[in-house]
Amino acid sequence: MKKIQDEVRRILTEYPLTRDHDKLLTIKYWMFELGLKHNKYLQTFEFMEFCKLYSTGKLTDAQTITRARRQIQMKEPQLRGEKYKARMANQEKVKEDLGYSVK
Repeated sequence: MKKIQDEVRRILTEYPLTRDHDKLLTIKYWMFELGLKHNKYLQTFEFMEFCKLYSTGKLTDAQTITRARRQIQMKEPQLRGEKYKARMANQEKVKEDLGYSVK
């Protein structure tokens, strides 16, 4: 898990848009995992090959990648995205709307 978190942290740092977009984060991670850093292999990479790798567990599961993102963002606020900030700003209203006592 440490290796996964290190790579997710690198992606979050280099590509700030991935801080709010788990699908983009997952794609960037898989590109790294497959050695597609320079997009040369991407043009010839077949979808069925990806499906085979993913379904046989040879690629990191998307949920594992996004869990690593959540853990990192919890500990490292500078890697949080704009959506996080918006959710936190709206948190008290949502609690109130759900009937939780807000104090």
